Amino acid sequence: MPPRHVRPSGTAGSGFTELSSGIADFAVFTKESLISLSTRTDSDAQKNKLVAIASIPQAVTHALVSLKSSSIDSPAKMSGRKYYKLGGRTHEAGMVSAMIKNDGGSGEWEGIESPDNMTYLDTLLENFKGQVDFLWMFMNWEGVLANRAGHELNIFEFEDYKVPYGFSPIIVAHSSFLEKNPKLVQDFLAATEKGFQYLAAHPVESAAIVFKLGNQDSISKPLKELLDLDMLIESCTYMSTRVLDANGRWGRMKPEWWNDLLDWLNANKMLDNKTSDNDENYVLVSRDSIKADDLFTNKYFV
Repeated sequence: MPPRHVRPSGTAGSGFTELSSGIADFAVFTKESLISLSTRTDSDAQKNKLVAIASIPQAVTHALVSLKSSSIDSPAKMSGRKYYKLGGRTHEAGMVSAMIKNDGGSGEWEGIESPDNMTYLDTLLENFKGQVDFLWMFMNWEGVLANRAGHELNIFEFEDYKVPYGFSPIIVAHSSFLEKNPKLVQDFLAATEKGFQYLAAHPVESAAIVFKLGNQDSISKPLKELLDLDMLIESCTYMSTRVLDANGRWGRMKPEWWNDLLDWLNANKMLDNKTSDNDENYVLVSRDSIKADDLFTNKYFV
C-alpha cells in the first residue's frame, strides 16, 4: 500500500499534533524540536512521547547564509542585522546568537518574520529586497534554488563556529506506535533505506521519480520546485553524497550526535522547557533528566 501524505498543521515542530492524534504514523522533525518536546512539562508533551528513528542526511546540509554581494562575510558581521526567523523554533535564537558571538560579534540581531505568501528563499533573494540580511538555509533545497537563480552565497556552518547542531532533519514516530507496530516500522525503514541508496547511486533517475510523483493529479498543491526537473536533478545530486554513511547505510544515528548537542545546550543555559523561542515563562531543566537513548533508536533497522 502506498503511503498517505499528511500536511502538518503547525510550524515549528510540525507533525506533533498529527502524530499524537494518530493521523500520521511518521513525521519529519528537526533535532531541536524533538529535544524541546522532551523537556516540556505540559500534559500533551508528557502523554505523547516521540522518538527519532532515522536521520535523513548523514552529513551537514544546513548553514547560516548571506549574499556575497552583501557586506556580511563572517558571522560576526551578522550582529545588529536582520535575520529571517523560522517560525519561533525553540533554541533557534540561541544557536544563531551563539554562532555570531563565537566569531567575535555581539550576538544581537533583529528578527524578521515572512508573510505567509512568501517562500523561505524569497525573503532573502526576491520580495524583501534588502529587508533580510541572513537566514538559516538547507543547502539541498534553498541552496540549489539560490544557485540556479545566479545568487552567490556566503555559507557558514554551525559546527565551524562551535555550535554542535549536527545532522537534521530526522524522522520521528510516536512511542506507542513503535511499540505496537515494530514490523511495519522495520519495513518502512528498509524501504526508505533502499530509496536513499538508489538516490546515492542514481541521482538523475531519482529526480525523475520525484518529478513524476510531484506531477500526480492527487497532489493538490505541489511545491513549484517539484515541477522543475532540472532543479530536482541538482538537489538529488547534492544529496547523493550526503545520505549514506561510510558503510553505505542510511538513517543510523550515533549517541554522540545527541549528547554533544544536549551538553552544549546545557552549558549555554538553553536546555529549558520553552514551547517556542517567544516563550518567556520557562525554567531550565537538568541535563541528567534527558538521556540520548530516550530520544532516538536504531533498533528498527534490520
